[in-house]
Amino acid sequence: MRAHKIEEEAWRVFERASGHDREKFRLERVEGGWVVRWADRASTPMGMAPWVIADDGEAMRVGYPLSLKTVLAEIARRRTP
Repeated sequence: MRAHKIEEEAWRVFERASGHDREKFRLERVEGGWVVRWADRASTPMGMAPWVIADDGEAMRVGYPLSLKTVLAEIARRRTP
């Protein structure tokens, strides 16, 4: 049950930050947070970039000049004391 609550909170943060509804997206767990991507990769709209929702609730849109790898590395760096 706890995992579902955490997933639901990630969706809420995404919806508030992005202005998008979750129906057309998928949520994927990564170390330190969640990645939100367009669900149907074959029909991804031009300019649609993934979002990262950190476990601390920070939402970041991934896009130039940042890459997904860069954003996830920054989250990991912040978690390391």
